[in-house]
Amino acid sequence: MAWFLTAPSRPERTRFAAGFAVLWLAGAWIYVALPALGPCYVYAADYAEAARSLPVQAATQKLLMTHYRALLGAAARGETMQILPVLGIAAMPSLHVAAHAFLALFARKRSRPLFLFFVAATVLTFYGSLVTGWHYAVDGYAGLLLAVLCWRLGEKQGSV
Repeated sequence: MAWFLTAPSRPERTRFAAGFAVLWLAGAWIYVALPALGPCYVYAADYAEAARSLPVQAATQKLLMTHYRALLGAAARGETMQILPVLGIAAMPSLHVAAHAFLALFARKRSRPLFLFFVAATVLTFYGSLVTGWHYAVDGYAGLLLAVLCWRLGEKQGSV
């Protein structure tokens, strides 16, 4: 972040700040508009292999699934139950993927080493979010799309 915020020219800093701010603001509003509930791995067999290698994640996923099933049971009985936001998951879009992709796009023409670093970070973050069950693939794709849109907006902001 320091490199991006201390870019040599004011237009560069403006491009970065405008795009990055919109990415986080838009992403937060999309979270509210498209809430997701429950673990990504709705079927236990889908997560069984990863769970053996990731015991902490497996315990977290079990807690999320318990909450999700309680909500479904309450709804089936016509009861209301308070949703615990910290036990929601699979947020659309993945802002972790979006942020890394945005940083990669911004660095692309400015610093090849940073570009390659953030491309690798984007790929690893996307993969990790799937393996650990924190996101559906579509969340990552939406994050990538959001990053491209915000990067383009930021690039236009600096030229105005």
